[in-house]
Amino acid sequence: RAGLGLVAMNSGDLVTAAARLEEALPLFLECGEFWTAAQTHTWIGTVLLLQGDQEQAVAKFEEGLALARWIEDRASTYNALYALAQVALIRGEHELATRSFREGMGLSEEMGDLANVAYCLEGLATVAGTRDEAERSARLFGAAHGLHETIGVPVWTYYNADRSLYERTVADLREALGEAAFETAFSEGRAMYPERAIEYALDEAVPQPPAAEPARPPAATPAGAQEEVDHQERLRIFALGAGRVESEGLPLDSPDWIQKSRELLYYLLSHPEGRTKEQIGLALWPDASTAQLRSSFHDTVFRLRRALGGKEWVVFEKRRYAFGRSLDYSYDVEVFEENLSEAGRLQDEAPEQAIRHLQAAASLYQGDFLEDFAAGEWALERQDDLRRANGEVLLNLAGLLSAQGRHAEAADAYRKAIAHDRYVEEAHRGLMRSHAALGEPGRALRHYEELAKMLEHQLGSSPAPETVALYERLREGRAAE
Repeated sequence: RAGLGLVAMNSGDLVTAAARLEEALPLFLECGEFWTAAQTHTWIGTVLLLQGDQEQAVAKFEEGLALARWIEDRASTYNALYALAQVALIRGEHELATRSFREGMGLSEEMGDLANVAYCLEGLATVAGTRDEAERSARLFGAAHGLHETIGVPVWTYYNADRSLYERTVADLREALGEAAFETAFSEGRAMYPERAIEYALDEAVPQPPAAEPARPPAATPAGAQEEVDHQERLRIFALGAGRVESEGLPLDSPDWIQKSRELLYYLLSHPEGRTKEQIGLALWPDASTAQLRSSFHDTVFRLRRALGGKEWVVFEKRRYAFGRSLDYSYDVEVFEENLSEAGRLQDEAPEQAIRHLQAAASLYQGDFLEDFAAGEWALERQDDLRRANGEVLLNLAGLLSAQGRHAEAADAYRKAIAHDRYVEEAHRGLMRSHAALGEPGRALRHYEELAKMLEHQLGSSPAPETVALYERLREGRAAE
């Protein structure tokens, strides 16, 4: 029945085609032929589309896609994605079309199906044309044409709508560029080998977010409130503790703010010098194939840019991707490290200023780096580095406070250092000295005894010789130093 339906569809008898395919679908499902069932959903959707019923066609394509994903069949997944992309093109839903073409191209490359790669290149070329990226659009059309010639496969005419749309786009490109410039760009694309064509399409096919509405004239703002307004309009990024992002003073809320988008943001922030696609792939998708990486990587870049509000938040220069640090943002890790660096520079010549920088850094450290977030090995390495840095902040702060005679504050800083890492005996000795300086030698001795018990119980070891020597001095009533 499905075969009869396809014959009817190809001959233009859409009513018969729909009837035969609808009859066949439950039979395929009943006997467990899920691959054929997934394809049949897409065929029925194609008939509905040719009949002009876009809504029902999309519903059938989506059913076919869901089933194809469930059975992990790449061919039927591609077919459903391509069909959905065509409808998105017709409707002008260019971001959806781009995502579907991009995923479909990755699947086609995995299967070695260069004909389907060419169809996706045409789709991405059309999207580029609608976005006034004329030269890139012409190159992509050229790359698709070159692939069709290389493999000897004629252009598919299954959807009349897509061919007419492609042809109109090419005609518009010729007019916009001029015949000579169009032919130059088209020839450049036509000369690309398949791997280069795919790379070029994915590297460049990141749509701009919708244009923002024109800003209204600002209302009069009291002078004292200006700083608060500016602060709310910044992108604020937090990673010390729970990872979160605020945009214009509100938590970032976007369907594109997903796990991999978040991880990519923090990975780029952790590498100011930028990273190549290969380096990012190894960190975020270590087990992905080359084709899977292309699809996942470019989709994630696209989603991150859209979630943050613009393409400029992720810049691409000299084959490296980086966070757009020239924009208006704050990031607690950067501020933490800047305060630590300034404190190191000032601790000898201006200890009071160094103390303020260390206090600022300590207040920023609300927990370990991305402690609520399951990221890759790169995040664990960054977490270890920042933990050590925070221990350094607390110990340096306590030491400077103690040198200034501010022993109660020093004791508090040493307690925080111990809470951060209870095995750092330098912090325990500092707390014992602070207690002694505050006239509390008994508390210092009790602290040593608690330390000795903890080390014996947890590590089967004893306090370090320096700690024992301090304890003996305090027990004998001698000075702590």
